[in-house]
Formats: sequence, structure tokens, C-alpha cells
Amino acid sequence: MHQSILGGKDILGAVQKWGTAMAFLLFPAFFIAANLLHPNLLHPKALTNGAAWIEHFRGQSGLHLAHVLEFLSAPMLMIMAIQYMNRLRSRMPWLSFIGGMLAIFGALMLVGNKSALCLTLSAFDTLSDHQLAAMAPGLDVLLQRKGWLIILWFLPLLPLGFLLLGVALFRSAMVPRWQAVLIILGSAMLLNPEIEIINLAASIILMIAFLPYVFTLLKEDANGEKISKTNVNSDRFATGHPGRPGSTELPSVNESKDKKDCGSIVCRSP
Repeated sequence: MHQSILGGKDILGAVQKWGTAMAFLLFPAFFIAANLLHPNLLHPKALTNGAAWIEHFRGQSGLHLAHVLEFLSAPMLMIMAIQYMNRLRSRMPWLSFIGGMLAIFGALMLVGNKSALCLTLSAFDTLSDHQLAAMAPGLDVLLQRKGWLIILWFLPLLPLGFLLLGVALFRSAMVPRWQAVLIILGSAMLLNPEIEIINLAASIILMIAFLPYVFTLLKEDANGEKISKTNVNSDRFATGHPGRPGSTELPSVNESKDKKDCGSIVCRSP
């Protein structure tokens, strides 16, 4: 029973470790792909009214897919923020807490933004041209964040939170300083009025910053300690017979005799 519980904890720890590592890998990958899928990447146009917005998303299946990828990035960002908060708790408690909470709240705003203003566009795109043109006034109020959509203006708290986490990482030296600098730089670049080419560059910078941390996570055990051969061997000897973890079998008479005969530095054979 005890061994089955320990085995379950090992499986859960492995799932958590791999899930966290995949979040750090997939978030920048999703954002890179999403920005590449945006139309007019090199020649962005300002969306000032519903009619211009219709022209922007009409028949753009790639844009709708980009919005799905950005929507799916939100839970990964929450996992990443919680991971940094836990790691920085003892070294930079307040800065990591504030940065993490801002990032998590900003990730919720990302969910709201992509749900209300982006995924709905894929449904509107199924309407006829006449029906869609009649909806232009309704799209105006969405574009202007009228009503309770006003809370979506808090979306910049997401990159601001990761910027503060980057500062905490830099000051604590929990990761190499160059990685922390890239996190700060990439997060600062995302504080722009949704210019896709800048977002693309920021996503690439964040990919470079996060990728080494993915390998660091995969080299650790469930307790966040680096796995080494020495640790594995010490666990085996601590739990019982060498090479048989968890065994309580006593050494045989021959083994005891061998240990006595080999008590000196040089073990002589008979």
C-alpha cells in the first residue's frame, strides 16, 4: 500500500514537471505561430471602426486560428507565473508575488479579450456580407470596449507582471542573468498597442529565454532538485539493500564475512 502511494506521487510529480516544462515551451511557440498567421504583418492597419474591422477579419481563416492559439496560451501563462512565484518565494517574496499576481490577472484578461473580441469573429465570419455589414455598429462598441468590456484594458498587466518576474529573476540570480534580461526585454516589447511584428520579435526573444529553463526543469526531480547519479545511489542505500530500493532484507552471513575480511584498505582474496 505504501509503495503504491509513493508510486502515485512519483507519477504525479513527473506529470507536473513535464506539464510545466511544456508550458514554457508551447507558450512562445504558440505566440510565434499566432503572430505569423496575422494578415498584413509588415503593413499593419489601425482598426478605428466596425467596417474596417470586418475588412480585417473577413475570410481570414489563418487569423481565426491565430486567435485560438492565443486563447490556449492563457493557461500556460498562469502555470509559468505560478512556477516562478514558487521558485522565487524564499529569495524575492514580494516582487515575485506582485509580478505573479499581475501576470495571472492579465492572463484572465487575455482569455476575456480573445473570447469577446476574437473567437466571436469566427462566428460572425459565417454570416453573409449583407448581414455582417448590418452588424458594423455593434462591432464599433466591441472595438471601443464599451460596457463591462472596459476591464479588457487591463490586458497590459500580463506583460507587466512577467516583466516584474524577470526583474526578480535577475536580482535573485535564480537563472543566468542573460535569460532574465531577455524575459524583461520581451515582456517590455509586448507593452505595445497590438503591433504584430513587435509581438513576433518579442515572442522569439521569449522563446530564447525560456528554452534553457525547459531543460533545467526536465533535469530536476519532483522536489525541484537536480537529479544526479549520486542522489540515486544514496536513495538506494538509504532504503535498504544496495541496488534494491525499499528492501529490508538483512545481509547474509557470507556478505558479513566478506565485509569483515575487506575491512582494510586493500582487500586480499584467500
